[in-house]
Amino acid sequence: MKVRRTGNSGFAVDIDGDLLIFDCYNPESNPWLFDRAKNAKRVTMFVSHSHRDHYSPKIARFSNVCSPCFVLSDDVSKLSGSKPVKSGDSLCVNGLDILVFGSTDIGVSFYVRHPAASLFHAGDLNNWHWMDESEPYEVEKAEKDFMTIIKDIAEKAGRIGAAFFPADPRMGTDFYKGAVQFARLLRPDVLIPMHFRESFELPESFFKETGEYTRILMPEKNTWTEITGGEKL
Repeated sequence: MKVRRTGNSGFAVDIDGDLLIFDCYNPESNPWLFDRAKNAKRVTMFVSHSHRDHYSPKIARFSNVCSPCFVLSDDVSKLSGSKPVKSGDSLCVNGLDILVFGSTDIGVSFYVRHPAASLFHAGDLNNWHWMDESEPYEVEKAEKDFMTIIKDIAEKAGRIGAAFFPADPRMGTDFYKGAVQFARLLRPDVLIPMHFRESFELPESFFKETGEYTRILMPEKNTWTEITGGEKL
C-alpha cells in the first residue's frame, strides 16, 4: 500500500494497482495523478463533501484517461458515472466494500475495505470545538455530536488499517483533541493527519498524545510513502 498527498485532505492510495483518490480538489496541481490513473487497474474517486478545499468539478477530467467510479457525497454535483451517497449507505464498487458514515460538518466520511487493506477517510468529521471562541454549551455540543458518530463507526466498521483524520491548527487550543479521541476509541494501525497547509508542522505533543494509541505517518506531497512491515492494514 502506497500513499501520496495531493493537498489539504486529499490523498492518492495505491493498493496492489488499484488507485483510490480522496478529496482531490486541485487535480491541475497534481499532473502525476493522471498518469497514475491511466496505468491503474481500477480507479475510484471519493469526495466527502462540496467544500472547495475538498472538491473540484475538474476531477471529471479523469474520465479522459481512465474509467473512474466517482463516489460522491450527495451534496456534490453529479458527475457521469457517479454514485451519490449519504450517511448510512453501504455499497460495493471496484472490488471495494464501502460504509458511509456521517460528519460533524457537511457531507460524509468513508470506511473502505479492499481485499488487501482497510481505510477510513474522515472528510470533515472532527471535534470542531473551537473552544477559544465558543461558548461552553457549543463546545459540549461539538463533543457530543462528534462522539455519537465515532461510536457509530466503532460499532459498524471493521478494523482500520490506515485512518486519514483532521488536525487543523486554526482551531487553536486542543486543536488535535478529535484525533486523540478517534485514535483512543478506534485504534487504527496508522493515523495520517490532514486538513492543514503545506508549511505547518505538528507539535511534539500531538505525536506523544495520539501516538499512545496508533502510529503517526506523515506522507510527503512529492513522493509516495509505502506502508509496510508490522501493520496489518
